[in-house]
Amino acid sequence: MNRDVIQDPVGVFADEDVACPNCGSRHVTSSPINMPFTYGDGASAVQIAAVVPQRTCNDCGFQYLDSAAEDAKHAAVCSHLGVMTPHEIVKLREACGLKRADFARLTRLGDATLGRWERGALIQNAAYDQFLYLLGFPENITRLRNRAKGLIDSAICEQGSTSSMSAGDVPILINRPPRAPSWRVAA
Repeated sequence: MNRDVIQDPVGVFADEDVACPNCGSRHVTSSPINMPFTYGDGASAVQIAAVVPQRTCNDCGFQYLDSAAEDAKHAAVCSHLGVMTPHEIVKLREACGLKRADFARLTRLGDATLGRWERGALIQNAAYDQFLYLLGFPENITRLRNRAKGLIDSAICEQGSTSSMSAGDVPILINRPPRAPSWRVAA
């Protein structure tokens, strides 16, 4: 069995304004605890451990785990799978200076899907994670913006043919604006 331990990947131990669910007191402290859990089913199940915040109310003594613990467990699963965490996806989008709907429109990802990834309701597959990784390079965002505007990189156009292209070049065909579906009837 595989055992990954993730140490506070999203700042869940930061001083927060948390209230005790038992008495409502705001005098709550957090202590890190190691929480092992099983991810997956059957033969493919693995043991993963995450360091999660255990909350203790200083007034009534009640100890509990909250959504921050679930976030830490989710980040541990993402680390195990080798994909970005919800926090990293949000930071990526914010680094582009875009609201979720605008980022979704630019990347052609579904707004609802992107929202699920950002909230941790769904983990993106490896292919989408690779796409997100590539979006971390500002030049790729610029390429998508130019493509959305219908612009073609003049350097690619000047090359004329793809025979002299290096591995990093993009052929002209990829930069063409999408065609209308063939089933569309002209009015």
